[in-house]
Amino acid sequence: MRRRHRITVADPAAAQAPDLVGRDFTASEPNTKYVGDTAHLALDGRKFRYLATPP
Repeated sequence: MRRRHRITVADPAAAQAPDLVGRDFTASEPNTKYVGDTAHLALDGRKFRYLATPP
């Protein structure tokens, strides 16, 4: 079984960023909402690469 690696440790005392889109990613007209995402991908066993999608 593969060991899981924790790559992010959240600071419980840090202020949380507001959810400005209210988890609603639909837009009533073009160019009104832009969102992006990041992911880590395991390649070659133990090497990680990070993927970020621009808005």
